[in-house]
Amino acid sequence: QITIEVLLKYFLIKLYRAGGNKRLLIIDGHTSHVAWEFFDFCLEHDIIPLCLPAHSTHLLQPLDVGLFGPLQGNHSRLLDDFIERENCGIHKGTFFPLLMKARELTYTQKNIKSAFEATGIYPLNHRRPL
Repeated sequence: QITIEVLLKYFLIKLYRAGGNKRLLIIDGHTSHVAWEFFDFCLEHDIIPLCLPAHSTHLLQPLDVGLFGPLQGNHSRLLDDFIERENCGIHKGTFFPLLMKARELTYTQKNIKSAFEATGIYPLNHRRPL
């Protein structure tokens, strides 16, 4: 369940730093994640909650659609390259730096924008997820 404390800690701070404009908060609309007090809080603080239909994030959630898959692919490729190049397995000292490199390759402005476009969230395209 999304709590008011979570909103205050992670979302509302960014909202006020951005000048108090309305902000869109995209959430999985599964009933276990939201409560009426959450929606009341959003209304009071100019937060527009966009509740995705339950069990649809693989089609509609920008991170799932456009970033997590490529991150997994980049990380796998970097791991394979490391193992082949070094002729040894992965250990604690190499796992994290390779993950950070995969994140750097994946989380680009272009990929993030493409993820929102692929889901039809921005620019708005009702037909895109179909």
